[in-house]
Amino acid sequence: MKYISPFYTRKGVRLDVFVADSDKVYDVECQSYKVEDIGKRTRYYQSMIDIDSLLKGAVYSELKESYVIFICTNDPFESGLPVYTVERKCREDAGVELKDETHHLIFNAAAYEHANDPELRDFLSFVRNNTAESELYRQNFTKAYS
Repeated sequence: MKYISPFYTRKGVRLDVFVADSDKVYDVECQSYKVEDIGKRTRYYQSMIDIDSLLKGAVYSELKESYVIFICTNDPFESGLPVYTVERKCREDAGVELKDETHHLIFNAAAYEHANDPELRDFLSFVRNNTAESELYRQNFTKAYS
């Protein structure tokens, strides 16, 4: 868990899981209730991570590639996809990308049955139903959470 609070009078964030290496940062958030404003929430978390990353006088190229990942028990977009990967592209020309190295992934455990990848399906099933289907998950997750 990591707390980022840039100013005393501003809203800070509590990152559930924060991992950083030399060139990437990962923020993983678990949502057990439906979030209506998940787009603005991912935007705010991203901005807090970026603010926390650069010191005064640093150049923007020093920003690390970042992943903001939400694992949701409910579908925040109500489109039935098990995974929503959101990156910035130009509306007028889809071939033009911002290349800001930010990635927002929203996992929807409610759609676990629609996941093509068996490991993803098992993971989302575990999140949604608290039961492990595959041997890998039974061995690792049931022991940890029983």
